[in-house]
Amino acid sequence: GPTGRAWSKNLVAHDAEEIWEWVLTQPAPYLFTSPSMALRLAEIARADSRRRRHLQAVVTFGEVVRAEHRAAVAAAFGARLIDRYSSEEMGWLAFQCPRHDHYHALSGTAHLEIVDDDNRPVAAGETGRVLVTALHQYAMPIIRYDIGDHAVAGQPCDCGIHLPVIQEILGRE
Repeated sequence: GPTGRAWSKNLVAHDAEEIWEWVLTQPAPYLFTSPSMALRLAEIARADSRRRRHLQAVVTFGEVVRAEHRAAVAAAFGARLIDRYSSEEMGWLAFQCPRHDHYHALSGTAHLEIVDDDNRPVAAGETGRVLVTALHQYAMPIIRYDIGDHAVAGQPCDCGIHLPVIQEILGRE
């Protein structure tokens, strides 16, 4: 769809208080940041009772999202936290469901498996290691690569998207 202007601020070069002051001046309806920075900004925003900033969504990347991140973003900004799951080697692996907090694996570009210690698929609701196979990298094939993450396998989703479900991403070992 159509896109608008983008504004950016380096998360490494500025502390959370500086970024909060900057966010207050920006007209953008979305904030793209790490889950830990989203949590910190939400804490600062809730403490700053004189100034409010409504957002349509906070989109996160790069870290594990916990329930506390989602709750803080909703309370501070009236926004839904939307996460994407990716890796340096494979790019995007899954996106958050538009209706729920679980993820849909992008099975058209990568085959993602959640397996037990014997490399067998785990059942829905069970935790396992994440293995990925690239489906479009011919020069350097990646086959059943253990990326070091753990996740919980999910059940089919009622949202109408018929991609494999990751109930929760637990992070690195």
